[in-house]
Amino acid sequence: MVPEVVRPKDDFRIVVRQVLKIGDDLNVEFRRQAELYGRMSWFSAEAKRNVRELKNELEVVSAGLRKLISRKSDSRVTKDEMQAALMRKKAYRRTLKRLNDALYHEDLVQGILRALEHKKDALVGLGANYRHELPEELRLLQQRLKKRNERRGVN
Repeated sequence: MVPEVVRPKDDFRIVVRQVLKIGDDLNVEFRRQAELYGRMSWFSAEAKRNVRELKNELEVVSAGLRKLISRKSDSRVTKDEMQAALMRKKAYRRTLKRLNDALYHEDLVQGILRALEHKKDALVGLGANYRHELPEELRLLQQRLKKRNERRGVN
């Protein structure tokens, strides 16, 4: 069974603030980054699926209305006349608005994913700077701990 498309309950302003924030603990930030990216990827997939479903729904509504309009017309209806007649139908306008809202939602999610990509790049750069700036004694301690963990088979 296909799950119902559910709009995220998050307020996008809150999510965007979370995406842009980088805290002091880089280990926490890297874990948080992965969680946020996974969550937004899920939202992206849901948004894309919602758009596809609404496009299909718009086609169904459009086909039904075109058939109805063609039956009522005594002469052949041009493409422009058909489009004008469709726009006068409330069901078509309502479905079109839902599709436009879904496309907007999809654009928002894609923008957040792009921001997360930029944040990941910034975190990688900060991590490199952090390791480079460690005092020599801490760097040596870090290397000894790494070797000890490798001997023990711990990651």
